Amino acid sequence: MKPKALKVMIIGPNLSLSGGVANYYTLFLPMLQQADGVEAAYVTVGRGEKSSFLSPLRDQCAVRRAIETGRPMIVHLNPSLSYKSFFRDAFIVMSAKRKNIPVIVFFRGWSRSFERLIDLCLRPFFLRTYGRADAFIVLASEFERKLTSWGVRCAIHRTSTMVDSRGIDQEVIRERLSSNLKSPSPPLKLLFMSRVEISKGVLETVEAVSRLVAKGVDVRLTIAGNGNGMARLQELVSARPHLKSRITITGYVRGDERRHLLETHDVFCLPTSHGEGMPTAVLEAMAFGLVVVTRPVGGLVDFFLPSRMGCYAEDVSPAAIEEVLLPLFENRQKLVEIGLFNMGYAKEHFYAERVSNEIIKIYKEVGA
Repeated sequence: MKPKALKVMIIGPNLSLSGGVANYYTLFLPMLQQADGVEAAYVTVGRGEKSSFLSPLRDQCAVRRAIETGRPMIVHLNPSLSYKSFFRDAFIVMSAKRKNIPVIVFFRGWSRSFERLIDLCLRPFFLRTYGRADAFIVLASEFERKLTSWGVRCAIHRTSTMVDSRGIDQEVIRERLSSNLKSPSPPLKLLFMSRVEISKGVLETVEAVSRLVAKGVDVRLTIAGNGNGMARLQELVSARPHLKSRITITGYVRGDERRHLLETHDVFCLPTSHGEGMPTAVLEAMAFGLVVVTRPVGGLVDFFLPSRMGCYAEDVSPAAIEEVLLPLFENRQKLVEIGLFNMGYAKEHFYAERVSNEIIKIYKEVGA
């Protein structure tokens, strides 16, 4: 007799929205549906731009109905450690545990200020709710250590976000890398692809490019994304006429347009001070053979090798970003070596097929 499938209910944001969690499950769910011994249902919470003060209550009711009708064997939550989802998902944990359903909590974003709030006064609440979970998944070892310090005693698994391997043509990437060795050298093409937030270093990246142009460096910068920092970004670029032909702002991109940008650029810049978990765009950039310029934040600290994969900016300042970019322009052979290494590393560690298997393994361990 064929064993009964393990029914997993995944609770997360609307998959039509932009964002790392939605992109993750857009990739993961089809693979999960093909996995032996696992059956998945996806329940949407949150209202994105249309959220109201009643949205958390609606989410609670919707999840409880889904648990009653779907009768999952595991509930898998995807909160961020932040005001927006922490309390909502805490009560969902309690609803599932009242029915003796195992719970997996996958913390995606991680707010330092909210972490301090838990340290200060919310730790008892955390342990009464999230502390009853059967397993945690995190994106960084520092998050794992913090959960342990709060009193979590169940299994804590560390994983990464995932890269869609479809459409990655390694021959095309190798041709682009080899073009950097031609004489005369082509322009150095930089890519900033993330939410346009001040804390992610986008303004400092523009200033660094301005400094490079003033030194005669043939450089181009593409900024792909939307966010609260867009008005200040456009104001900064408009105030520097000499950057008009050097900087392109595309807005949010996805699909073929996103892939084209990754195929045609040399260096990925994300000099962030934001509370990152594991920026998927960094992993994508590596898969497409880009050199990565970033900061030691979140899960990047656990694997990023500055000498092999790119470099850390010393701080989030135009001078520090310029300092790490200039040698890349002067040493095109280094661009090729790093690009080839990143492409191979991403295939081995970040492709969706590999990461999906890790999550399915956790499901089966908890379900057992």
